Amino acid sequence: MKYKRILYLLCLSLLLISGCQALPDATQTVEIAGEDIFFDVIDIEAVVGQDITIVYTNKGQLQHNFVLEVFDIETNVLAPGAQDTFTFNATTPGEFVYYCSVPGHETLMHGKLIINGN
Repeated sequence: MKYKRILYLLCLSLLLISGCQALPDATQTVEIAGEDIFFDVIDIEAVVGQDITIVYTNKGQLQHNFVLEVFDIETNVLAPGAQDTFTFNATTPGEFVYYCSVPGHETLMHGKLIINGN
């Protein structure tokens, strides 16, 4: 009888554990600098459902911006030394390109947001 109870509790515990999904970590803050002509962060990784805050600083001598189309994010074109901060939720799994849309910059000035699904 004692072994049946232990076996029952063990099975119940395994069922509960297998049904649990990991919750995304708290907001991830990523600091990205735009230089002349590259981003200092190439890949950003997140989990579906996670909030991401991007702190974007133009550390170059030219004007730059940050565009992530899939989440409708586009900063203003920033003067050297300027900064912009925005937060969004990583709702869709996949790989998405972010870039600087100043003419001639996108070819070299781009990176990737990787959102891992469940």
